Amino acid sequence: MKHYYLLVFFLKVVSAKESRIATSTYEMARVAEGEDDLRSDLRPLVEALQKKLDIIRIFADEAAQRMRQAELNPEGYVSNILHSLPMMRRMHQDAPKIIELVKFDAGAELDGIHGYRLNIINKMEFDHAVNGLLRVQNTYDLEAEHMANGLLGLKQYNATLNSLDCLALARHLAEQDNRELASNWYQLALDKYEQTSQSLYQLLNIKRADILKELNALKKSR
Repeated sequence: MKHYYLLVFFLKVVSAKESRIATSTYEMARVAEGEDDLRSDLRPLVEALQKKLDIIRIFADEAAQRMRQAELNPEGYVSNILHSLPMMRRMHQDAPKIIELVKFDAGAELDGIHGYRLNIINKMEFDHAVNGLLRVQNTYDLEAEHMANGLLGLKQYNATLNSLDCLALARHLAEQDNRELASNWYQLALDKYEQTSQSLYQLLNIKRADILKELNALKKSR
């Protein structure tokens, strides 16, 4: 009904030979009602766009922070397995969601973003990165918790795995039926859950309850 009033108002403005709306209390009341309806309709849209903007800003700010860290030692940064896996996971899982989010409301000035070829980082490439980190863990008999916190052997690196990285490892191991090791990484994903931006979980549609459910299902299947 509110849209009907708004439509009638605009039709009257277009068709009337002499508009006296501005001098009519009754007509202005209907205009005010239409404006209020429009404001009410726009509010959810504004909130939705703000939510998207917040997610994009967090992603961009965290990426900028990582780039500043990489600039200090580019070769050492990209060769560190604790950096390479998260990078592959972000580009395989997070980035497509961000691109999809931006595309939905992108203007002409953002047309270039449609050209990103994220398909080159496919599941095969991602699994290769996962297996590389797990080989390091197995070869040197490292604790999952130590690795997640940047400790490889006796050396502490300025790099960590977040909850989403741990979850990716856990799911991969679960697919390989390595239940014991998968359980360790699932637990780390839960332990680190609060340390990771909630906006990223919303982007990927992952809840803490989902991780716990997967862990419990894994334990029951033993």
